[in-house]
Amino acid sequence: MKRSRYNIIIRSEKASLIFNSFTNSYIALSNNVCSDFESLQINEFKNKYKTSYQNLCELGVIIPDNRDELAIIRYKNKLATFGSRELRIVVYPTQDCNLKCWYCYENHIPNTHMNKETASKIINYINKEIEKNSFDSFFILNSATLL
Repeated sequence: MKRSRYNIIIRSEKASLIFNSFTNSYIALSNNVCSDFESLQINEFKNKYKTSYQNLCELGVIIPDNRDELAIIRYKNKLATFGSRELRIVVYPTQDCNLKCWYCYENHIPNTHMNKETASKIINYINKEIEKNSFDSFFILNSATLL
């Protein structure tokens, strides 16, 4: 067993708080127990503080030697990034926005509208994604919805 890399210890005069940012859990310990947690080998800590050791294991503050928390974070990130079954499309039907935000990079071409060819390409794209069964939910926003 080993200490999680994601433990954050906050001390006060009366007690110490260990927050594990990986599991989003926390536990309050006496300052003596927390000091021993930091300084003793895990097996020594286990023998001296059986109940605290068990609680720290359940909260993910102490983890198995073979657990690679960083690999788990990377996997969850890839799953969230590439594993989504949502199709989200934002459509800008005009470049004639009247807000004229100072940070905007658009050219603001007056009286412009999406042509039928572009609208047809969007519809064809959505139809292809439906045929591939590539999503479970679908969201379409136009630029006015974002305001």
